[in-house]
Amino acid sequence: MDKYACLLSFVVLLLSFGHSTRAEPRSPTGSWPNAPFGSIVAAARLLPVDKSLVVHGSAAVVWPRERDGPGYVTINMTGTLNQMTMAHIHLNATGKPIRLDLLPVLNGTRPMPLNPPLSFRGIVSFTAPLTYTRAAAWDPNNSGMGFLDALQQGLLYVNVHSVGFPAGAVQGKLVCKDPCMFPLCSGSSGHPC
Repeated sequence: MDKYACLLSFVVLLLSFGHSTRAEPRSPTGSWPNAPFGSIVAAARLLPVDKSLVVHGSAAVVWPRERDGPGYVTINMTGTLNQMTMAHIHLNATGKPIRLDLLPVLNGTRPMPLNPPLSFRGIVSFTAPLTYTRAAAWDPNNSGMGFLDALQQGLLYVNVHSVGFPAGAVQGKLVCKDPCMFPLCSGSSGHPC
């Protein structure tokens, strides 16, 4: 084998190795939530927006294919937060529009605070349902796919509001696990379409 053929083989080997080891984005919380095969999964590390706040947490989004059950968003926080009023998923765009209500879960699309506000010291958790209908209700085009598109583009973040921090006390950007889409088809690994 001449030196050019050897060099070409080496370059092809390097390119194929580098291409096949593409790194999946790491979960901002250290691990991805458990989910049925084919689900869309995302997570966020929640941090305080001000140094005076002693609270942090995580958010997990699990949106399975319709036949695999309902989707949900779970928020876990540790520390102290006085007078929590609301929690939402927002679009990181002009005006920071709400894309999904998390607490309280609403029948409409007008933000309503908890009455009375919730204060906690220690650990607090809550879960909200995630469906196309609920996501579409907050979308200007009335499409649940708008939520998914924004998630795929990294444009969604979780925001926990309080009386003292009405624009948000605890926030975190949602990071979607690859491939961040429902499978078109998968006959491999024993997981049918």
